[in-house]
Amino acid sequence: MTAPLRGFFRFSVVYFLAMLVLVWVFRDDPVQLLKNTLATPLFNLSLLLGFLPWLLGLLVLALYLNRNRPRLDLLCALAYALAGNALFAYTFSAVKTTLPSILPYYADRFFARLDKGLHFGVDPWVLTHKLSGIIPPDLPQLVYYDLWFLPALFFPMFLVLLDSNPVRVARFLVIYVFVWVGLGNIVALIGMSGGPVYFGRLTGLQDFAGLMDALQSSGLADASIGRLQDLMWRYLDETNQMLGTGISAFPSVHVGVAAVIAVYAFERHPVAGLLFGIYVLIVLFLSVYLGWHYAIDGYFSIAVVLGLWRLRLRPKIAQ
Repeated sequence: MTAPLRGFFRFSVVYFLAMLVLVWVFRDDPVQLLKNTLATPLFNLSLLLGFLPWLLGLLVLALYLNRNRPRLDLLCALAYALAGNALFAYTFSAVKTTLPSILPYYADRFFARLDKGLHFGVDPWVLTHKLSGIIPPDLPQLVYYDLWFLPALFFPMFLVLLDSNPVRVARFLVIYVFVWVGLGNIVALIGMSGGPVYFGRLTGLQDFAGLMDALQSSGLADASIGRLQDLMWRYLDETNQMLGTGISAFPSVHVGVAAVIAVYAFERHPVAGLLFGIYVLIVLFLSVYLGWHYAIDGYFSIAVVLGLWRLRLRPKIAQ
């Protein structure tokens, strides 16, 4: 079991070194960016403490399920997963905040037109806001972020604790990494876009003025989501980003990672896969409802994840 997690850690180290080169070449003040990005793990640590009872419960369950596995192998794999996760998350954030310094936002008009065309001349946000009257303003924060955060960010650790099949673990680590890096960095750079909530500020056009009014009238603009959106724009405008503040819409990593978890759950048990599949659809809905994403952002990510899953990759590192 240690081999695929050791591979994940090694990839995270290489990814980190590549990030240092990228930041040094494209950022005006690379040292300040790295300091800013390093400052927020303490904040995220305080968030994790709120999940501590759940993590302890999961650990107890995992130790019981893994009672017949060699303890040293389990602990080594877990150490690689945790160290790789920390380095991986830091690196992804630093790269994402650097993307606008490499290529400016240019694709929002294209994705807005494509989205409208795919939905028969109606902007998808209009369809989602037909339900705004029954969605409390603070509920999206719980569903879209709080429920997503732990399994999405610490998926490799969950694999160590809940799966003893090294081939399956390696296969899903490849898909997981591809969603974050392949979609969240490389494809995001190719299709640089800010998303509907930032459309007006990026283009100067009023195509999504109705969305901004809807966010205001539904109470979302004054809720935690609205404050986060304003904060992220301020960080972008001041080129003073911190961990997790980079803006890019296409494709949706949020939806993509949820889809990875769903197909993994389906492979373990169809009922679990169905439940997580429903959650993916809810995340897709909320990504449009909150203005973070065009619908095509989520559609594309789901299609890529399903395509990679159907390939049934067998990484050599697991063999």
